Amino acid sequence: MTSTEPHPHNARRRRRHSASTLDERALLEAARAGSCGALAVLYQHYRPYAQAVARRSLGGEASLADDVVDVAFVRVFQALGNGSGPDDTLRRYLATAVRREAWRTQHRQRRQIELADRIGV
Repeated sequence: MTSTEPHPHNARRRRRHSASTLDERALLEAARAGSCGALAVLYQHYRPYAQAVARRSLGGEASLADDVVDVAFVRVFQALGNGSGPDDTLRRYLATAVRREAWRTQHRQRRQIELADRIGV
């Protein structure tokens, strides 16, 4: 093997990444077309990742992570159903949706606490 030839492990890794990206593209297209099966596969695959993002975003309020993740998935799946959303991979798009929902949830909680303090509850 010369220095100009790609290492065989790198070629395999590229093929594997390309195949997974192609599979995900097909899943996203199917989800846009209304396939419940495609939505279920995406949900099962990305839920652990979304939960990790939610827990990090919520800091000490990890008990809210499941709700944040579920709302974020609903928003992402609605976007796909409307023909928008990501074309090739869901990961970054979902992470952004989870972080935004975590922020909204924390903001709502702060407002509720402030209101409760004002009315003396």
